[in-house]
Amino acid sequence: MNVLLVGVDRRGKEIGRSDTIILAGVRPARREVLLYSIPRDTRVAIPGVGFTKINHAAAYGGIPLLKSSLETWLGVPIDHWVTVDFEGFRRLVNRIGGVPVDIEKAMDYDDPEDGTHIHLVPGRQWLDGQGALDYARFRGDPEADAARVRRQLQLVHALFLRSSNPGLWPALAAEAMTWRDHIKTDLGTRALVNLAVALYPFDQVTVRTRALTGVSYVDNRDGVWYLTPDRREVDLLRRSLARSEAREAGS
Repeated sequence: MNVLLVGVDRRGKEIGRSDTIILAGVRPARREVLLYSIPRDTRVAIPGVGFTKINHAAAYGGIPLLKSSLETWLGVPIDHWVTVDFEGFRRLVNRIGGVPVDIEKAMDYDDPEDGTHIHLVPGRQWLDGQGALDYARFRGDPEADAARVRRQLQLVHALFLRSSNPGLWPALAAEAMTWRDHIKTDLGTRALVNLAVALYPFDQVTVRTRALTGVSYVDNRDGVWYLTPDRREVDLLRRSLARSEAREAGS
């Protein structure tokens, strides 16, 4: 199946922006999970809206419009979706006991207006929920969103590995019932359990990560910063997420 993973920057009662967009291709028969990050500035055609940033889709029409925009653009089906806001991400990381991360450099950023204060030191770290969220959000360096996307994929991979411990599953399932305002999905409990069973043991699953790349620019017509994706990267993404029974049978 293909699953849309969305990190939502939602504060208070606002709808929230799709701050992180990852398409996960789950291939149990191949013992493989593919994680493709779609930069939020990627310029695509949104049905009923026109060409704009892909992360605007959720603001215009929620997850259904974001999902349909990606399906139309890529020509591949998306079977399910999961959204996580800041608080849900913090709770999830804390519940599994944190995640190990190699922080490549010192990260310092302060924005008193929205209460953001990020201060991380380089080296191997065991990050709690707040530390992992800070690591995922930081982009105060020359690479900006490119580095931020890379770090987010690193964290999703680490979360996948940490969640592979079956001893955590009962507590996670029980506590998840209290997280409904922060973690949402159209996957039912049975489907989640079946998916976990199909992938188990997780440490034998290959996780491949890739970020869509392209050319960033300011459009003279509207003065907005966009990313035009590399066509070869988009084609690779399409081929990787396209479902083919013959391909699966021959793998």
